[in-house]
Amino acid sequence: MLARVIVLLGALGAAAALTLVPLLAGGPLGPWWTSLAFVAVVAAVGYGWTRLLQVPVGWGVGWIVVGTGVTGAVLVQLDGTDDLEWVPAVFAVGVVVAFVHQMGRRDGRPRLVESVSASVSGQAVVLLGTGWLAADAGTGSVAPLLVGATGCVSAALVMSVPWPRPVTLPLATVAGGLLAGALGGWVVEGTGVLPALALGAVSGATTAGLHVLLYRQPTTSHRRAAVSAGAACVMAAGLGVHVGARLTLG
Repeated sequence: MLARVIVLLGALGAAAALTLVPLLAGGPLGPWWTSLAFVAVVAAVGYGWTRLLQVPVGWGVGWIVVGTGVTGAVLVQLDGTDDLEWVPAVFAVGVVVAFVHQMGRRDGRPRLVESVSASVSGQAVVLLGTGWLAADAGTGSVAPLLVGATGCVSAALVMSVPWPRPVTLPLATVAGGLLAGALGGWVVEGTGVLPALALGAVSGATTAGLHVLLYRQPTTSHRRAAVSAGAACVMAAGLGVHVGARLTLG
């Protein structure tokens, strides 16, 4: 039960950092404060990623994940656009770095395939998360961030309930869509009910799906791993939020 609570807190913390900081930050340094918040969430993912996936490579994989996320955040700010066209190149370089890291091991390289997979999957998660940084579709609106975060939080709350997954998975998607649709239609200006409902459902489904993949006992009984799992569930929804923002605001 404690593991479920920590995973939920990790997801709530990540959603808050990715939405409240852009909402509150202002002035010329606002985008950089947003990037710092994003890097903090990336650090939470990398902090427990090795423990979460149970690979015997110490901190190396976590540092690769964090380095990839930091690179993504910097490029978003330097690029100044919302197309994320550089993501494939960054991911390709990250895969090379993952292999170089494994070549440098001097422990006999046990579970080599699992270690490389852990590095690559972690990099994929944080690069998907860069969608949160470019989710305004060039308009400066925080509406897609708030709607997407509502979908993620709703799904995380549902998935924290100890019910069978055939029940919680579709329920999380429906809850994310309905609550985000209500928020987008009647509370947040800049989007309508139907676009917000779709965006919330997509972000909720992504969060719930990754929760199913990552939540494993006894792995997530470790606090570091549980925090990483919760943050990763929200980060992975970044691409869906970004695409939804382009369709509704772009």
